[in-house]
Amino acid sequence: MSDDVSNAPIFATPPVTKGREFEFGAAENEVFKGLAAAMRFVSVGSIALAVLLLLSALALSGFGGVRMLPFAIGQSIAAAVMIITGVWLRGASRSVDAIVTTQGSDVSHLMSAMAHLGRMFALQRVVFMAAFAVGALGFVGSVGMMAFFR
Repeated sequence: MSDDVSNAPIFATPPVTKGREFEFGAAENEVFKGLAAAMRFVSVGSIALAVLLLLSALALSGFGGVRMLPFAIGQSIAAAVMIITGVWLRGASRSVDAIVTTQGSDVSHLMSAMAHLGRMFALQRVVFMAAFAVGALGFVGSVGMMAFFR
């Protein structure tokens, strides 16, 4: 089936709905309004925390020298992921907010929010898989070292 959204790419722009769209009522709009506010708060918090991580990484690399460089790089990577996630979450919050503040385009705005969230969760899935792989390698390496130097 060509209209099956389960096969749609995560980074795809949602299709524009033709004709008249469904319009959410006042009760649903209150839910979307609260969700948009929470998403906005989390996006700003994510970006602010990322800035603090970057400042910490700069301090580590500046004052800690070369031996602290791996920690600074790790913090910088985490900060970059948090900034990207925060920006995408902010875009999703704008789309959710537009559901409440506009008329006639609720489904299009909802689909736009889903596209932003899809990107965010795809990035986090990659980050989690990479972190799991690094953690598993570290565990195997630690067990191997303990067995070797016994």
